[in-house]
Amino acid sequence: MNKLGMDVSHWQAVIDWKKAKSAGIDFAFIKATQGADIVDARFVQNWSNSQIVGVPRGAYHFYDPRIDPIAQAKHFLRVVPRSGEMPHVLDAEALKTTVPTRIPANYANSLRIFLEIVEQTTGVRPIIYTAWSFWTTNCLNATWARQYPLWIANYNYAAPMCPIPWGGDGWTFWQFTDRGPGLTYGVQSKQIDLDVWRC
Repeated sequence: MNKLGMDVSHWQAVIDWKKAKSAGIDFAFIKATQGADIVDARFVQNWSNSQIVGVPRGAYHFYDPRIDPIAQAKHFLRVVPRSGEMPHVLDAEALKTTVPTRIPANYANSLRIFLEIVEQTTGVRPIIYTAWSFWTTNCLNATWARQYPLWIANYNYAAPMCPIPWGGDGWTFWQFTDRGPGLTYGVQSKQIDLDVWRC
């Protein structure tokens, strides 16, 4: 059975989590950290308020390829030392800056280091969030990634396209739109990311 979820950060400002749950949100991924020193401004409130109303949640880290993966993992785990009801997530999509980010040659290996530290510390295997084009361009030979659940961003399709090594329909979570009706789900912004959990 598929479940409906949303992923949020400070960009959504104040969220009415009770309304989100009553509108059919079954789970949420909440931004916790970025790089080695940034904590999302709304993380504490979102993490607490979603739990109060009974929305299962997981925390995600926005990965910065310019920063040491060990430092990033330690920072993330200082902020979120244990998983929520959902596993932790590594967001692999580079930085959205006006200056193009240079992806290092060992980028895929740095992701692996981060993931292994988080799994060893929490005892829960993390999820990888990415898009087909980004992963195919930067991590094509990372066959080890198959052991991690895939959360794929893929819009305007009846079913998502998954990169190697997952391939085919190897996704567990699917971010199917970034234009969900925010007000319907208690979000002040007009649009929101919505996700499916195939469970």
